[in-house]
Amino acid sequence: MFRTRYVCLILLLAAALMPINLMGHSTNSGTRNQTVRNFDTQKLLNGFTHSAFAAENADVHATKRISFAELEKYQSILVTADDGVSKTNYEGVPLRVLISELAPDADLDTTNGWKALAQRKLVAEVTGDDGYPGLVTALEIAKNKDGDRYILATKCDGKQIESGPQLICKMDSAKTRWVRDVVQLRIVEVPLAEKND
Repeated sequence: MFRTRYVCLILLLAAALMPINLMGHSTNSGTRNQTVRNFDTQKLLNGFTHSAFAAENADVHATKRISFAELEKYQSILVTADDGVSKTNYEGVPLRVLISELAPDADLDTTNGWKALAQRKLVAEVTGDDGYPGLVTALEIAKNKDGDRYILATKCDGKQIESGPQLICKMDSAKTRWVRDVVQLRIVEVPLAEKND
């Protein structure tokens, strides 16, 4: 049981950090690679990533449906993402704002609070409409007080993003955690490993 949990957690983290984006992001065109779309991404990701949490009896703290209408309730900020080739301006809601709402008992503003978040292993799971998950630890979000590293963007270079909100991680130039057409945000607590005596 102990080894299974760690294997699932390692595979989950590897999937979140892998340099291949299964969604086939394209630069501002709003289209997706048709070859990638034909691959059953939904089945793969639901079967692997989501079951990794479910199989380990993870505690889902909160779930929030994401839409343009929902994000209009919050104040937006402007961030610039630089992928080394071009700079793109995005406007949207900091993920930090939503985390503070969905996990009100979490202290996002102090070092002691950050340590507590790390011990609790809280993860924000941002899911696109095709099942692609972007995973960000609550600790990463809390340490970014400006809230500009992780946003749910509604506009790109001043224009409304037509397909749906996007998770933008401006420090992730490989875009492995970027998610298009975001429909759901979950706060999940990864279970603590059992101790073998």
